[in-house]
Amino acid sequence: DKVEFATAKTNCAETNKAVIEKMANVILELDKSEEGNTLVTNVGDFILVEEKVDVETQRATLLKDIEKVQFEIDRSSKMLSNEKFIAKAPESLVLAEKEKLEKNTALLNSLKEKLSKL
Repeated sequence: DKVEFATAKTNCAETNKAVIEKMANVILELDKSEEGNTLVTNVGDFILVEEKVDVETQRATLLKDIEKVQFEIDRSSKMLSNEKFIAKAPESLVLAEKEKLEKNTALLNSLKEKLSKL
Protein backbone atom coordinates (compact mmCIF):
# COMPACT_ATOMS: atom_id res chain seq x y z
CA ASP A 1 0.00 0.00 0.00
CA LYS A 2 1.16 3.48 -0.84
CA VAL A 3 0.90 6.35 1.61
CA GLU A 4 -1.51 9.06 0.54
CA PHE A 5 -0.53 12.72 0.68
CA ALA A 6 -2.67 15.75 -0.11
CA THR A 7 -1.45 19.18 -1.13
CA ALA A 8 -2.79 22.39 -2.59
CA LYS A 9 -3.33 22.31 -6.33
CA THR A 10 -0.41 24.48 -7.36
CA ASN A 11 1.32 24.71 -10.72
CA CYS A 12 4.39 23.04 -9.22
CA ALA A 13 2.39 20.18 -7.71
CA GLU A 14 0.41 19.60 -10.91
CA THR A 15 3.50 19.72 -13.12
CA ASN A 16 5.55 17.39 -10.94
CA LYS A 17 2.78 15.08 -9.64
CA ALA A 18 4.02 11.96 -11.44
CA VAL A 19 7.64 12.58 -10.45
CA ILE A 20 6.73 13.17 -6.79
CA GLU A 21 4.58 10.03 -6.69
CA LYS A 22 7.30 7.88 -8.28
CA MET A 23 10.22 9.21 -6.20
CA ALA A 24 8.37 9.19 -2.88
CA ASN A 25 6.33 6.05 -3.63
CA VAL A 26 3.14 7.85 -2.61
CA ILE A 27 -0.24 8.76 -4.02
CA LEU A 28 -0.52 12.53 -4.29
CA GLU A 29 -4.00 14.02 -4.12
CA LEU A 30 -4.39 17.64 -5.19
CA ASP A 31 -6.89 19.71 -3.19
CA LYS A 32 -8.20 16.65 -1.33
CA SER A 33 -10.87 17.44 1.22
CA GLU A 34 -10.15 16.79 4.89
CA GLU A 35 -13.74 15.77 5.61
CA GLY A 36 -14.87 12.55 7.19
CA ASN A 37 -13.01 10.20 9.47
CA THR A 38 -9.61 11.28 8.33
CA LEU A 39 -6.52 11.84 10.46
CA VAL A 40 -4.27 14.41 8.84
CA THR A 41 -0.75 15.44 9.68
CA ASN A 42 0.91 18.49 8.19
CA VAL A 43 4.28 17.77 6.61
CA GLY A 44 5.46 21.13 5.31
CA ASP A 45 3.26 22.07 2.36
CA PHE A 46 1.90 18.53 2.23
CA ILE A 47 -0.70 16.79 4.36
CA LEU A 48 -0.34 13.13 5.23
CA VAL A 49 -3.79 11.61 4.96
CA GLU A 50 -4.56 8.44 6.88
CA GLU A 51 -8.04 7.50 5.81
CA LYS A 52 -10.47 5.21 7.54
CA VAL A 53 -9.23 6.01 11.02
CA ASP A 54 -12.04 5.45 13.46
CA VAL A 55 -13.07 8.13 15.92
CA GLU A 56 -11.81 6.16 18.92
CA THR A 57 -8.32 5.94 17.42
CA GLN A 58 -8.36 9.68 16.76
CA ARG A 59 -9.58 10.33 20.30
CA ALA A 60 -6.86 8.11 21.80
CA THR A 61 -4.17 9.85 19.74
CA LEU A 62 -5.40 13.29 20.76
CA LEU A 63 -5.63 12.31 24.44
CA LYS A 64 -2.06 11.01 24.34
CA ASP A 65 -0.87 14.24 22.68
CA ILE A 66 -2.79 16.33 25.24
CA GLU A 67 -1.14 14.40 28.07
CA LYS A 68 2.35 15.04 26.65
CA VAL A 69 1.71 18.75 26.09
CA GLN A 70 0.16 19.14 29.54
CA PHE A 71 3.28 17.56 31.06
CA GLU A 72 5.45 20.13 29.26
CA ILE A 73 3.18 22.99 30.39
CA ASP A 74 3.37 21.79 34.00
CA ARG A 75 7.17 21.50 33.77
CA SER A 76 7.56 25.00 32.31
CA SER A 77 5.14 26.50 34.84
CA LYS A 78 7.02 24.89 37.71
CA MET A 79 10.35 26.22 36.43
CA LEU A 80 9.00 29.73 35.90
CA SER A 81 7.43 29.83 39.36
CA ASN A 82 10.73 28.83 40.97
CA GLU A 83 12.31 32.07 42.24
CA LYS A 84 15.78 30.48 42.40
CA PHE A 85 15.56 29.49 38.73
CA ILE A 86 14.46 32.98 37.71
CA ALA A 87 17.25 34.58 39.77
CA LYS A 88 20.08 32.31 38.61
CA ALA A 89 19.17 31.37 35.03
CA PRO A 90 20.34 33.49 32.11
CA GLU A 91 17.62 35.79 30.78
CA SER A 92 17.69 34.01 27.41
CA LEU A 93 16.83 30.70 29.09
CA VAL A 94 13.96 32.27 31.05
CA LEU A 95 12.60 33.88 27.85
CA ALA A 96 12.93 30.59 25.96
CA GLU A 97 10.99 28.80 28.69
CA LYS A 98 8.25 31.47 28.58
CA GLU A 99 8.01 31.09 24.79
CA LYS A 100 7.83 27.30 25.15
CA LEU A 101 5.03 27.70 27.71
CA GLU A 102 3.06 30.01 25.37
CA LYS A 103 3.55 27.68 22.41
CA ASN A 104 2.49 24.60 24.37
CA THR A 105 -0.53 26.39 25.83
CA ALA A 106 -1.69 27.32 22.32
CA LEU A 107 -1.06 23.74 21.17
CA LEU A 108 -3.02 22.35 24.11
CA ASN A 109 -5.99 24.58 23.28
CA SER A 110 -5.83 23.46 19.64
CA LEU A 111 -5.71 19.77 20.61
CA LYS A 112 -8.65 20.18 23.01
CA GLU A 113 -10.64 21.92 20.27
CA LYS A 114 -9.95 19.04 17.87
CA LEU A 115 -11.00 16.58 20.55
CA SER A 116 -14.26 18.43 21.16
CA LYS A 117 -15.10 18.20 17.43
CA LEU A 118 -14.91 14.39 17.37
